Amino acid sequence: MAYEFTHLQLKKMISGVMIESAFPYDTNDVQEVERHINSLYHELRKSGIVECFPEFNHYGSGYSSFVEFFIPKRNSKTLIKEVIKPYFLLKEYMVEGIVLYVSRLAPIAVWGFDERAYRIKKWKDVIVEDDYVSHSFLYPTQHDFMECPSKCQEEWCGLKEKVEEYGYQFLPKEYLNLPLPFEATIATCFTEKGHYKVFDSCFYWED
Repeated sequence: MAYEFTHLQLKKMISGVMIESAFPYDTNDVQEVERHINSLYHELRKSGIVECFPEFNHYGSGYSSFVEFFIPKRNSKTLIKEVIKPYFLLKEYMVEGIVLYVSRLAPIAVWGFDERAYRIKKWKDVIVEDDYVSHSFLYPTQHDFMECPSKCQEEWCGLKEKVEEYGYQFLPKEYLNLPLPFEATIATCFTEKGHYKVFDSCFYWED
């Protein structure tokens, strides 16, 4: 059955309150939910085909109503820049992967696709940078939101099953793209007041 939230449920999530519909969200225990999402992360990591990079730390500041996973194929980096000098090395790669948002407030999830730059810097054989340096956020107005390129279909089918086994339901793009049906102020970086979608009440980041 497709999810369709009541106005009260949407308002609760905007306020950072869990929708008490299923375990572990029915416990209303933040740590229990974090453990559940962390357990899902370890399950996704078991795949020998993909890697999984989680963002549990609210992007380093503020509050995120969801945990993001970036899931590229193993050994899928494409070298796009290389600088080699005495004592200095820089390599930059382009990495394609699935992006998964798992809600902290309800047993729901969304997904999409992203290309991210990954950079390695060395100075005198010491690694001074080794991380992703570009990042895009999901939003339901994107043409590829909730769509997966054919080259990732096989991997995603298996991952999607695991996410659903953990009790998460993927909300349809059409529903998330609807205008928010009431006046509200949402602390989100993704869109401006007066232009909120249903998505903004479920998945938001307050920086």
